[in-house]
Amino acid sequence: MMQRSGLLLLVWALVSNGVWAEVVEIPDPNLRKALEQALKINADEDITKDVLAKLERLDVSGNLSGSDNVRYLTGLEYCRSLQFLSISSILIDARKLESVSKLTKLVSLSLGRSYISNLDWLNGADLPNLTKLSLSLNKIKDLSGLNGADLPNLTDLFLNNNLIEDLSGFNGVNLPKLQKIDFRDNPINKETVLIQIPKLKNNNINVSFNYPIGWNTVDVVESDVAKIIIEPWLAFFDRETKIFVGLFDSTNRFVIGETVNLIVSQGTIQSPAIANQDGTYSAIYSPPDNLSKTNITVSLTAVTNAGKRKSVGLILTNTKLSISVKQTKLQAIETAKTQITVTIENGWNNPLVLGGLSIELTAERGSISEITDNKNGTFNATYTSPNFTAKDLITVQTSFGEEKTVSIDFVKLRPDPSTSKLELVGSAAAQTGNLINLR
Repeated sequence: MMQRSGLLLLVWALVSNGVWAEVVEIPDPNLRKALEQALKINADEDITKDVLAKLERLDVSGNLSGSDNVRYLTGLEYCRSLQFLSISSILIDARKLESVSKLTKLVSLSLGRSYISNLDWLNGADLPNLTKLSLSLNKIKDLSGLNGADLPNLTDLFLNNNLIEDLSGFNGVNLPKLQKIDFRDNPINKETVLIQIPKLKNNNINVSFNYPIGWNTVDVVESDVAKIIIEPWLAFFDRETKIFVGLFDSTNRFVIGETVNLIVSQGTIQSPAIANQDGTYSAIYSPPDNLSKTNITVSLTAVTNAGKRKSVGLILTNTKLSISVKQTKLQAIETAKTQITVTIENGWNNPLVLGGLSIELTAERGSISEITDNKNGTFNATYTSPNFTAKDLITVQTSFGEEKTVSIDFVKLRPDPSTSKLELVGSAAAQTGNLINLR
């Protein structure tokens, strides 16, 4: 009986006029802090269902790299009068947003910069009063979760700065009052530009978007060059480097059929550049002889026949590429994994962090996960073993043409005499179908 009373005291609290009210547990300390501020109550003061039910506005923000991260939204489901909710700069599992999707009084919902990867939590959402939904600066790729959402009054949808390539997730979506969509800074594809966005515009929806770089090609006689991009802006001081020039019109289409002449202040470069027939033009740059030091900057200028000009500073340096694996021996089973680390350093063994520097990892037999750029001169990926007993070779190649390899040995899964108490008392040189006896 004493234990039962103790539990009840955790759930109920005495409020004014001698009335007992049910207390809501808020397990996330940073969400609790945000609620205390919104409710204007003291720290550690009881938060009751009745109080939460009257809350109309809440701003939950955090610091992605600090201690203010909000990870759990338990308790928000009791904020049944909430009209304005802003959740920004937090690390949140999209599955934990389902309680938010049931707050039927919401008018504005902002979930910016919170590493949300999908919209599945919106499937079955009941948000009849929502007019504004902002999902900017997340990791969303797929919009299919919108199909099962009840958003009859939504007018403004912000999806800028995500990873959306196409709008197929909008097929079958019922958003009768939608007026504005912001798709800017997404890697949308050609079909989206030519087919899907015009469909939305035909429904009197104002669509904001950026033309993706190189989404299509156009001949120079049809469209003028509006922009020139030169890559890389780093070259090797002791060997040749291939330079690429991209020509773009005002809608970011590659421009073909132009001539690109190149000029350098030191060393030599092919000119005119070779037209690759895809809107890019390439040339080989050779550094001057007998350079005594690195990190020299050379002026590189590209000029088209039409007179469009772009100059960049080409840095001459040397790099050191290395690749390693956490385990060089793996068991020959498909669940065996190890971490790959790639490091790129300059001539002084300092990390080399450059825009436009990327790597590609390949394995002859196993599989490699998506590469993580740590932004500090290192890259990581996970290697998964095949069901194979031999060796595998992993190769890294940089966008500057450097290449390194590392090998992994596979071993058969068998008892280890040094650690196993099993005694092998029978074996067969070839497969016989008989069981091996162990004791």
